[in-house]
Amino acid sequence: MNFKALLKSNKKLIFKFCLLIGCFLIMTLFIFNNESFYKRTIINITDISTSNAGVNTSPTDKTENTFVQNIKAKILNGKYKGHTVSFDNSYSESEITSVKYNKGDKLFASIKKSNDNLTATNISPKRDSFLFLLIGMVMLLLIFTSGRLGFLTIISVIINICSFIYCMNFITEDSVNFPVWICEIILFTVVTLILVSGFHLKTLGAIISTLVSVLIIAALYYVTIYANGDLPYDMQQYEVASLPLKDIFFLSSLLGLLGAVMDNAITINTAVSEIVATSPSVSYSKLVNSIYEIIYDVMGTMINVLFFAYLSSSLPIIILKLSNGYNLISVFTIDYIFDIVRFLIGSIGIVISLPISGIIAVLLFKKGFRKCE
Repeated sequence: MNFKALLKSNKKLIFKFCLLIGCFLIMTLFIFNNESFYKRTIINITDISTSNAGVNTSPTDKTENTFVQNIKAKILNGKYKGHTVSFDNSYSESEITSVKYNKGDKLFASIKKSNDNLTATNISPKRDSFLFLLIGMVMLLLIFTSGRLGFLTIISVIINICSFIYCMNFITEDSVNFPVWICEIILFTVVTLILVSGFHLKTLGAIISTLVSVLIIAALYYVTIYANGDLPYDMQQYEVASLPLKDIFFLSSLLGLLGAVMDNAITINTAVSEIVATSPSVSYSKLVNSIYEIIYDVMGTMINVLFFAYLSSSLPIIILKLSNGYNLISVFTIDYIFDIVRFLIGSIGIVISLPISGIIAVLLFKKGFRKCE
């Protein structure tokens, strides 16, 4: 096949690819040049001079250099747009509690005028451009690779985010209002599975499997806590004495495993649906064996995905503490204990959800089977 024939046979794909690149370029130009849409003042660093400010010594006798930057920046929006402002920035070599700025960086700042001089205060890095760029890339790739399904996936995520933010308003100093969050978990499950998988019997099976699995996990959690006592919730990094820490931790654990349980549920129900469609007379034993094979393939990978997801969120803190004299045992038994418990709860959820999904799928599709003789 020559090049012209190849182009002709893939016109639609090439058009979609060019459209994707065009949208990406337009999106990038907008994201990095949208200062006029912000109420807060944005400045762009045009010149930097750096000088050594000395050496700091940590409690563990580690030393690091500190520096002072004299920065000039151009104001990009607001009342003083086009003017230049100067300020100093101090940072340490490790940049743990400070930030080193570079020429071309964009920063948020509050601009004050005194005696015809402009001063910048409340300075913080402007990082949202890269965040919006990544979000845009994900959305474009979803639509490009999956078309309508990708668009529906984006819609489901937006609905879930909006409903989650709304439900956050119901958390008070005394309670997280579990009835509201139970409805939210049901909404998460129904919206996600219906929009992504459509109105099918396999979707109904996945919804039932997910909710039953979450209910069983919640019951097991409370039985375990009742039998062994509470966790040291006062050690949590987000400790606020006036909030119900126990309920917040439990709720975060359930929400953390919900995605994995949904994935398992739709995988099993879709597989059973396909088996029934291709072999309506399949026996129970063959169907069960097929389900077991799927479970064996899915279980290990999903548990590892969950482990690395929780590990990656705490890895910077773990490394920081280990480098400052903490030993590995204390980090994992005191600081990382809650992520370990979340991982274990999620792992139990994965293990439970797979056979439950298999049982429910068999019950829903059993009319297509014949029993083993």
